[in-house]
Amino acid sequence: MCRQGRFRWDLYYRLTVTELSLPSLNNRGLDDKLQLIDYFIKSKKSLFKRTHQIQLSKEARQALLLYNFPGNIRELENLIEQLYVFFEGDISINDLPERILKPASQNSMKWMDVEKELIDKVLTMVKGNQNQAFKILGYRSINTLRNKIKDYEIEINKMLN
Repeated sequence: MCRQGRFRWDLYYRLTVTELSLPSLNNRGLDDKLQLIDYFIKSKKSLFKRTHQIQLSKEARQALLLYNFPGNIRELENLIEQLYVFFEGDISINDLPERILKPASQNSMKWMDVEKELIDKVLTMVKGNQNQAFKILGYRSINTLRNKIKDYEIEINKMLN
């Protein structure tokens, strides 16, 4: 807001005695994410007065590690609470919410989703020109791009406008 001229710099520095920068859940790494998952599973057990804590299957744990958590730590905490509310004992991958199993591509950390999103973005930028797109993307041949367009079922016609 200061850069936009909507807030005075002198007032900003008056209020900003110390700055605290906390990394988002996705910037913390897998070890921190695992520790937070385990922490919330243990702490919510007593909150919900359960005799046994929930256990995530290997697949469910992997899905949580791959999920982008746009809602940061609060989203993770709420998810664990939701699992305690609706389930007891073992949690399978099918017990996880749909948003985690099939995240929007911009929230996915899977390589294929990220690559598809990037190809789509570049093709839109060059108005569907595959020759320009493959050069921008750094593929060695235009056939690589064409194969990926086919595999990811990207519509070129919508980009030609």
